Amino acid sequence: MNNIKPLLNEASYDDVALVLNSCSFNNWNNMKLIESLSHSYNFHDEEKTKENLLRILTEFWNSKCIRNKNSVKAVTKATNLATKTFDVINSRPVQMIINNNIAKQRHQIQKQRRAFVRDDILDQGYKDAETSLANDTNSVDRTEVPEEHESPKQKKRKALHKKEFKTLNRAGQLKKLTEFYGTEGVLDLSRKASIPKKFASDIEALKKVYSLNLPYLLKREEHCLLKKIAQCRNKEDLYATVKDIDPFTKGSALPYIKQAVQKLCYLYKDNLLEDRGHNEDWFRIMVYGDLFDYIFASAEGYITKRSECHSRIIKSLKQLRLIEKDVPNVKLDFIFCNTSIAGINVVLICEDKPTENESTKDSEKTRKLRKKAVVYWGSILHFSNALEHLSSTSCRFNKLNLLITTTKIIDSTIIHTTLKEVSIPVSERSGGAIADFISLAKYKNLGVAT
Repeated sequence: MNNIKPLLNEASYDDVALVLNSCSFNNWNNMKLIESLSHSYNFHDEEKTKENLLRILTEFWNSKCIRNKNSVKAVTKATNLATKTFDVINSRPVQMIINNNIAKQRHQIQKQRRAFVRDDILDQGYKDAETSLANDTNSVDRTEVPEEHESPKQKKRKALHKKEFKTLNRAGQLKKLTEFYGTEGVLDLSRKASIPKKFASDIEALKKVYSLNLPYLLKREEHCLLKKIAQCRNKEDLYATVKDIDPFTKGSALPYIKQAVQKLCYLYKDNLLEDRGHNEDWFRIMVYGDLFDYIFASAEGYITKRSECHSRIIKSLKQLRLIEKDVPNVKLDFIFCNTSIAGINVVLICEDKPTENESTKDSEKTRKLRKKAVVYWGSILHFSNALEHLSSTSCRFNKLNLLITTTKIIDSTIIHTTLKEVSIPVSERSGGAIADFISLAKYKNLGVAT
């Protein structure tokens, strides 16, 4: 049996760099490097793989652009290839490489499954023979030895088969996934490896059907501007790209894009985003305020609250007597509120941490609060089907990494899922990653309504 390759999204950059550095200078190009990664690693899904490839290749070319460590020829070639990374990753040939990698994994899993079934049949045959022999032996002295009645063993749960799963409609598939992989009516798609990979494509289809994703809604001028930003490899080009934007433009995200890019240029000028042990308040003032908070604060009909603010969801649940009065209120780092809809005013919540390590406490706090929010909305809505058009969303900053997760009730099932994970790049040479983060401004599903 062939050895299983490690997952790319779980590999450290040092391990990945060994693969990339094995390519000779003459073979330097984005396609060659992606093919090398495909030979060495298994890919998870298309969207996540593209994000990982963009991050990995950007970091690799940036390391080759350091003049005091590489030759002039290497720096020139790396700089040129870095400008093409974003377009290559989003090309049809790369899509084929990713899909072929995933298809090979499915084939390997099928081969392993056939081997396991064969082994199970042989094992069961041996067990049946032993049981039969034991029964014959025990029957000899049955009158002298009292028969002991063993408690019936619980039957082993059957696996959810892909063939059977495919025959169900989307509602039936959701019900089956919850039955096999959920807990007490809750299906958590945000936890890694909670559901077998063979259902990955079906889960993506379910997310689209039930609006559990973040579709891009970019205007033409915004899309063109972000493409230009993705090609930039220094702060001078970044600043020049947004310099002529009118900051008073209405009905567009262009003023936000200008502000975000210029703020990053100031941070890059003095290398302020490098690891210097900054605390939580520093990130809020120097980074999150202009790059994250502003796009919400400027939304008409909404307000934002910052730093140690209380969620109204707990208070509302107490008023409806759906939870005990002694349940403590929940403090949050950021709340985005709707000022016109009574009872459904908390649209988005966010927690911040100045470290790269995930806070289990914050993760559980936001997960429980999202769940309480959709339960509360269900108690005040007159029509149950209206609940399928509402979702409770939370964000979590770990230093410069942003994770967006949402919760929704569909057919009485509470579903948690990850919508997007992006990072604010430390380096000015990562134009593609900058454009990816800024594009979140046009994600409409960060609000309640879907």
